[in-house]
Amino acid sequence: MNSRLKLIKPEGEDSPPKSNSSGFSDIRFHLGEFRKVILRTSYALILGFLVCYYFSDSIITFMEKPLLAVLPPGEKHLYYMGLMEKFFIYMKWSAYSGVFLVSPYIFYQVWKFVSPGLYEKEKRIVKPFLVGAFLAFLLGSAFAYQIVLPHTFKFLIDFGSKAEKPMINLSQYFSLAAQLVITTALLFELPVVLVLLGSLGILKVETLTKYRKQAHVGLSVIAAVITPMPDAVSMILVLIPLSLLYEASILLIRFVRHFNEKDKAESKSFGVPTIR
Repeated sequence: MNSRLKLIKPEGEDSPPKSNSSGFSDIRFHLGEFRKVILRTSYALILGFLVCYYFSDSIITFMEKPLLAVLPPGEKHLYYMGLMEKFFIYMKWSAYSGVFLVSPYIFYQVWKFVSPGLYEKEKRIVKPFLVGAFLAFLLGSAFAYQIVLPHTFKFLIDFGSKAEKPMINLSQYFSLAAQLVITTALLFELPVVLVLLGSLGILKVETLTKYRKQAHVGLSVIAAVITPMPDAVSMILVLIPLSLLYEASILLIRFVRHFNEKDKAESKSFGVPTIR
């Protein structure tokens, strides 16, 4: 009597999500769920805008502090050159702040929509990535507000002759402030992206360590490009956290790889030998 052993794998890790509905009804269901996500997101954005517009004076005052702190005494003012300029600045930053305020809820709605179609392994990778990306953006924004903005504005105000007096309008200031904050926050996403690529097996930790010197040179170039000042101090202020984040990425990828190898070793113990 011939027989052979077969190792049965548990569902979830390597099995795709199953659907018992027909193709047409399944499409209608997903379109309905997508419509709900769009409506909930729209309501959240409107609510976020209204809340932030109510506190728009505080938001604008908060964003003006880094500049006003370095302006000469008696000249701590910003100017608007047109009747509608101030109004549009308040509306624009109320919208920006509203999006930022409700972004966790929007991410949650998007996750609820896409997660049923993901493998369990993909869910374990994407969930920490979303949380890490949001926290990294927060950290980058705080770093830009506390470090980058004050030093940038102080350098620009002190540059040139003392006989020259600044007359800064709202549009120019808030445009530069938004550019610096968003750019710095996006640069802080570096470890999140590297860890995601490492978790997917696209990027190896050996590659990061092998080309460490070249990577730091590239980060120096990036720091020099995004800082509008020609002094070395400004570049170093941005380069130091970038270098630290790169090294942290290597450690995180090693930890993730060790965790995945341990998880795979444990999952093999769930195999059940059966005789056919």
